[in-house]
Amino acid sequence: VDEDGNGGTLSNGATAPTLAVPPTALATTFLEVFSSSVTTAWASLPTSPPDASSKTAEGFRLQASTAADFTGTLFSSFTPNVALSTLTVDGLASNVTYYFRVASLNWNSTPHLAVLGSTLTRKATGAPPGDVAVFRVFVGSVTMNWTSVAADSGYLLEASTAANFSGTLFSSATPSGTATSLTVFALDPDTTYYLRVAAQWDGGPAYAPSLSSSTLANLVGGTAFTEVFFTSATASWTPLTAQGYQVQASTAANFTGTVLSSATPNPALSALTVSGLSVNTTYYVRVGALNWNGQAHFATAKATASLASFPALGTPPFSAVFRTSATAQWTAGVPANPAKTRYRLEASSAAFAAGTTIPSSTTFNVFAAPPGLLPNTTYAFRVTALNHNSVPSLTVLDSTATLADAPQTLAQSFTAVFETSATAVWAALPAAPPDASSKTAEGYLLEASSTNFGAAAPGGLVLSSRTPNVLLATLTAAGLVRNTTYYWRVGSLNWNSAPDYTILPATPTLAAVLTGLQQAAVFETSATLNWVTLPAAPQSASAEGYALEASSTDFGAQAPGGLTLSSATPVVGLSTLTVAGLTPNVTYYFRAGALNWAGAAHYAAAGSSATLAPPPGAPAFAGVFPGSMTVSWTPVSSSGYELQASLNASFSPTAAFSSTTAGGAAQLTLAGLA
Repeated sequence: VDEDGNGGTLSNGATAPTLAVPPTALATTFLEVFSSSVTTAWASLPTSPPDASSKTAEGFRLQASTAADFTGTLFSSFTPNVALSTLTVDGLASNVTYYFRVASLNWNSTPHLAVLGSTLTRKATGAPPGDVAVFRVFVGSVTMNWTSVAADSGYLLEASTAANFSGTLFSSATPSGTATSLTVFALDPDTTYYLRVAAQWDGGPAYAPSLSSSTLANLVGGTAFTEVFFTSATASWTPLTAQGYQVQASTAANFTGTVLSSATPNPALSALTVSGLSVNTTYYVRVGALNWNGQAHFATAKATASLASFPALGTPPFSAVFRTSATAQWTAGVPANPAKTRYRLEASSAAFAAGTTIPSSTTFNVFAAPPGLLPNTTYAFRVTALNHNSVPSLTVLDSTATLADAPQTLAQSFTAVFETSATAVWAALPAAPPDASSKTAEGYLLEASSTNFGAAAPGGLVLSSRTPNVLLATLTAAGLVRNTTYYWRVGSLNWNSAPDYTILPATPTLAAVLTGLQQAAVFETSATLNWVTLPAAPQSASAEGYALEASSTDFGAQAPGGLTLSSATPVVGLSTLTVAGLTPNVTYYFRAGALNWAGAAHYAAAGSSATLAPPPGAPAFAGVFPGSMTVSWTPVSSSGYELQASLNASFSPTAAFSSTTAGGAAQLTLAGLA
């Protein structure tokens, strides 16, 4: 330019762009502050001003420094996008104050700086919670546990139905850095939730990997037992919104030990059956609605008992029958009822008709005897197994008749005893009692045994006789063996012909009758008889001795009473006996018999004979004449006298004979003597 102000020729000229419009700070400068980064914001510039580029810029640069004058290390971030009004600076140190400024860049990237202010970066984020697990799940809540990491500001539990935790979040938090559990509430039943736990650090939350779980379904209502059997039980309920149902049964109220179960995925089903139960066992049964995890939410358990098995018939059905009781027996059934199962045995003489007396007995055994039965009465029996709820399982047993009243003995039990038979007698029972047949019988049975029915020796033959006539109180047992002791019993018969015995006295049969009986000698006061001896063996052909008896009245047949004189010996080989003490000149009737074991003789008649009269007293010759002689004496009790004369002392032969039947005669004369 000259001195006149005129411009000259341009030489060495240059161009330079002006600075861009500076950025304008906003009310909120720092959008996000973390431990190692900060995001800031400012007012954006127009990208295409209508008039000139002088109102915009060619980009932005954000700078951060720990020094307010921005000396030292600068951290920066750049964008050529003038519409972008936010940038983030990374690589910062945690818990440090940084100063920030932003520059709009011109065409030469020359910055036009504007200071934004300062902020403190957060502390570094710590570790997330460890060992995160779902602890408890309820209808409207979930509890999670973890291992504490001593977070700065505690912990946060979040739940969402979305895996990315979008939408509605349900959360629960605690400021305690040592907490290990949180519960999130207000959840929907039977819904799958994604769950995550964060440790709240000053530098931000540190999330553990998320988990998922379904809340429990609502409790079922209206639970009941519709059917209970021997090894199964059916439970019912009111259906609801669920993913199915499960029924469990256990003998323990807390469902420990063996748990039997049944399940269905059908939410419309309202009943399930649990099988495999033991008979007559109390079970606790619970019904649970299933959630999406197949987890059951069980309603309160209810108790019931499975049925007891039907008792089975015992062998034999009756172990003992008496007059007023009968013991029936049975088995525990199939499957067998457990020990301590209660049984009730009942008996009825009227087919268990209503209003009739039904004697019964309750027991834990598999046998029982109802008391109070009537004699000689037929009873039907039934046994009921009662489960723990007293529900019956009834089995009809057999029927039997009680024993009749036993016969009563008399003072004399035998009316006749012979070699091979004996007749017993007893007091007869009434034929038709006015009240019931329980006071009578259906007949009698008489039995005899030489071994006391096996008590004295094994085996042996039992001989018997019976009658259906209850008024006939006497029977004869035949076929007995001679000279043998028999044990006797008589039984009254009931409707089953079972006897109720009364023991009669033991008695032996008679020994064999003697043969060859003859009077060997008869004297004034004695008589001797002979017979054929019995053998020493066998017992049935032998005897235990002999007895000889003499009676002047033929043992009462000729006249009542009279003295019987006797003699006996235990020697079976002896064939003669003499009876002494007879009266002279008296006719005696004789009998002899072989003795049995009781000393009873089996007599045989041996005829009669008169004993000799006594000799005349003081005989003398009253007169001796040629051709005759008179002898006199003192008369004695006799039936007459006889006078004999002989030329020989042996009175053989007799020379003269004279007699008289006058018992009072005192002399006789012999004539015709030489």
